[in-house]
Amino acid sequence: MAAAAPPRTIAWVGDSYTYFNDLPAMVAAMLDTEPDPEACVLCGGARLSGHAADPRVAALLERDWDAVVLQEASTVAGGYDLAKLGASRGAAREFFAPRASTTVLLFGTWGHRGGSVYAASKHAYPSYRAMQAKTSAGCKRLCALLGASARYVPVGEAFREVHEACAGSHLEPEGDPRTLFSRLYAPDGHHPSRLGSYLAACVFYATLTGESPEGHAYRPPPRCAHDDVVQAAFSCLQPGWQPAAMDDGDRAALQAAAARATV
Repeated sequence: MAAAAPPRTIAWVGDSYTYFNDLPAMVAAMLDTEPDPEACVLCGGARLSGHAADPRVAALLERDWDAVVLQEASTVAGGYDLAKLGASRGAAREFFAPRASTTVLLFGTWGHRGGSVYAASKHAYPSYRAMQAKTSAGCKRLCALLGASARYVPVGEAFREVHEACAGSHLEPEGDPRTLFSRLYAPDGHHPSRLGSYLAACVFYATLTGESPEGHAYRPPPRCAHDDVVQAAFSCLQPGWQPAAMDDGDRAALQAAAARATV
């Protein structure tokens, strides 16, 4: 991957996968830029089709950015619901692509830890591997609809790298809460933990710069935006839950997984 001048200004359109742990701020810190709190339209559960109807998104895209990140809801790209997928493909082609006057990045998301956590899509995504394969393929198709200059950010593939490394060590990636793969997730089994968002940030860094994140000194801060809301929600599932700290071994493993997925 050739080195590139990293963008200084990035807009983000997505849902809780992006705002948990303040992924935009993590990416800005790794790029040594200042995050812009006005550069995000992030709504829990929102799909690209919904964002296309949101006047805040239209206004955001009228501004000048070095890059715009688009993130689809986690279950949509894999195609379990063809009506929802069709609406998002239409939004990509008819709303977002014509407005792509700058670099557009499609955030390739991850499969849920044990397959879909939602009953409506469990039949389509019965396991992590099944969901990751369908999600990655669907995200790449959405990216193609955004135009020839759009770029795919393989965060889901980095999650898969961690999964396969755990499986190769004769560990049960999904079932053992001590594995690095399990620790990429919050207690609900699909939102990112602090480690999961850090892995995503490493993939964005590599995609945007063309450089491996290995050896990067950045660490997530002890407190991130939305921590109070997230902790209140997840304490119901796991009393006393706190975002996991990252040790040096975790950081090196996640940086290496991001590098394998991108370089």
